[in-house]
Amino acid sequence: MCAILEVFRGDDAQWFNMRADGHCALSTSHTLSSARFVSMARKQNMAILGAAVALCLIRGMSTMPLDPIVIHFFIHDCDIHSIHPAILGEWHPRLRQTISDWLRLGPHGNPAPFQEHFATFHDLQVRRRAAEMF
Repeated sequence: MCAILEVFRGDDAQWFNMRADGHCALSTSHTLSSARFVSMARKQNMAILGAAVALCLIRGMSTMPLDPIVIHFFIHDCDIHSIHPAILGEWHPRLRQTISDWLRLGPHGNPAPFQEHFATFHDLQVRRRAAEMF
């Protein structure tokens, strides 16, 4: 399993996207609306990658560079509520703090301090997003 995972790690730009805190997410080649155009070869290789990751987890082996939170999300049937503050804080303390600060902001607070986060991670202007919410 390590050898198979190493093949994917060796071509990491094709399979992984670098994210926060030195961890990666799976790389997507299409948006959700164009997902039907993903090649059969890519689907098969993603299935192999998924199987290799699953077998590594079963054997207690590392799945790096995949983000442990992404793995947690998949293991818990893609339930966003399974990502509680403690586990998020363990792997991404800055993100946990940002989310806590955002929740404390409330509906009438000033979202300006979150501009960098929204621009970097969501490709949004905080003013535009805040205007949509209210």
